[in-house]
Amino acid sequence: MTKAEKREFPRVESSNFSYVYLDKKNQVIDRGTGKTINISEGGFLIETNLELKKNYSLIATIELPDDVVELQGKIVHCKFLGGDKYLAGVQIDDISNSGKPLWKRLIDRLLNKS
Repeated sequence: MTKAEKREFPRVESSNFSYVYLDKKNQVIDRGTGKTINISEGGFLIETNLELKKNYSLIATIELPDDVVELQGKIVHCKFLGGDKYLAGVQIDDISNSGKPLWKRLIDRLLNKS
């Protein structure tokens, strides 16, 4: 069984987003933008120019074709790519009620294009 087969949700490609990076006490560390590498119902993989610490939080605002969704998640891993680039995995902890159907619809739409 490959790593991809062990995942709870399938991954799909995505685009850019803005974020607020929080420490364990929910104090703002940084604000910025990044690129989503892929997304799923349960989380997303992002590229940023900031090293994100495991178990810190991220509030991300992702523009969808229909609307904007704000998600909060926990950093589960971060890998240095070189230069000033990092890849970080974010597990979604919270999503606005209005954003849930939009997020699900986006995932479904992207999966059906594949």
